[in-house]
Amino acid sequence: MIDRPDSIVIGAGMSGLAAADALHREGRTVAIVEASDAVGGLARSIIVGGEPIEPYYHHIFPQDHETRDLIDQLGLSGQLEWRTGPMAVMHHRRTFPFDSPLDVLRFSPLSVLERIRLAAATGVQLFRPDRAHLDRTPVSIDGPRWFGRRGYETLWRPLLEAKFGEHADTIAMAWLVARIRQRGGARKATGDRLGYLRGSLGALAEACTLIRRMWTEDDLFDFGGRHYQLRGAACEPKPVQRPHPPFVIGAGGERSALRVVAEQADIWNCPSRTAAEFRHKSRVLDEHCAAIGRDPAEITRSIPVLVPPGTRRRPAPCSSS
Repeated sequence: MIDRPDSIVIGAGMSGLAAADALHREGRTVAIVEASDAVGGLARSIIVGGEPIEPYYHHIFPQDHETRDLIDQLGLSGQLEWRTGPMAVMHHRRTFPFDSPLDVLRFSPLSVLERIRLAAATGVQLFRPDRAHLDRTPVSIDGPRWFGRRGYETLWRPLLEAKFGEHADTIAMAWLVARIRQRGGARKATGDRLGYLRGSLGALAEACTLIRRMWTEDDLFDFGGRHYQLRGAACEPKPVQRPHPPFVIGAGGERSALRVVAEQADIWNCPSRTAAEFRHKSRVLDEHCAAIGRDPAEITRSIPVLVPPGTRRRPAPCSSS
């Protein structure tokens, strides 16, 4: 325990932890005051039916390689489970399975021709070229053009309104295309299985907090978390990097995962397939940073670039002036 800290942060939610980390990186000693018995705020765990879950929905896609690497480094890989994530749509109090193209063709609220158009247009989004207008055109305009007016109003618009509320009509088409491709990528990689950290996101938040303290604090300390309990914890020798090795987080979930990136990460790796998707998620990250008062420039941004073996391209012509 620090007797006379330079700064005191009220609250050990992700915003409080991010503020404490920013102060510590400036060379200040920091004490965090938290009324709850758990850290993480909205990313904490709660107990439901005897099992810990996070209050807000979150899962890991197979292509989130950097997040999976971080889980490995924290020694939590044995707690990462892959489960089939079935989907369904509720329309007028009826539930319709929505896991395959056949389910789309069986979606009886639409006519046969409307179902065929919806299925075909959804499939096209998986291979649609990256065009600049995806980022500029609202989904309320481009969506009906592709999926048909009734297909868009019946399926996509209610989902967008549930997520974005009154801003649903202004969301770029790039966002919806990215969601379709992301889910399609999960199905291709693992047969539509999604990753879930046993013990929920709270276990990851606790592990990051515990490791950060062990890397930076000189005195022995006790840690009484929900998932980890230590007495007299210490890490010697300390890492060479100061104040600590950078936290690299690869994530794309816009509601919770990018919030954690804004609050905890030194380096962010964006699992985007297109430039438009990266620009969109980068703006979302900027918004999360603004919400917690962090300078977005503090976070180094990167993307994975896959080059198939044997790929040979002619060099682009260049000129000088």
